[in-house]
Order: sequence, then structure tokens, then C-alpha cells
Amino acid sequence: MELALAETTDTPADTLVAATQEGALPLHGLVLLGTFDKAEGSSALIRTRNGDIRMVQTGDNVGSSTVSAIDDGALYLVSGAHTKRLTLPEG
Repeated sequence: MELALAETTDTPADTLVAATQEGALPLHGLVLLGTFDKAEGSSALIRTRNGDIRMVQTGDNVGSSTVSAIDDGALYLVSGAHTKRLTLPEG
């Protein structure tokens, strides 16, 4: 069985550095860690408020919000009439 590799978006250098430095990323709140473009659709890697790491796709629930779209380096969450845009953290 041959596995197909997913295409990934480029991670900004500042994000790569921040990911390996203690205290560089916010400790509380939702953080976008990366976005991925796969044949079956885009997905995003997030760290939740309680520290869990999750891969999400459009339509997935994150807390009381729903993932409405995933773009190159951005994740959009909808909660009621409000939309929130998460982007990769800058170092």
C-alpha cells in the first residue's frame, strides 16, 4: 500500500522558531499551529484552550464554534453571527 503525502503550506520562519521556544506561544486560548492542503480537503492543526492538539476540517466543532473555512495559514470559526479568524502566530 502506497501512502500519498499531503501538500503542506509553508510555515513562516517566525512560527517555526516560536514553536521551539518555551513561552513563545500564548498559553491560554486557541492557537493555529498549521494548515494543510490534502486531496480530500484542507485541514488545520490547532492547540485548544486546555492544551490538546487536534487536526480539524471544515464543519468540525471547536468548543462552541464551528470551523467554517481553512485557508493558507488561516482558520475561520463561526459562533452564531460572529466569525473569528485565527492566523499562525508570529514570533
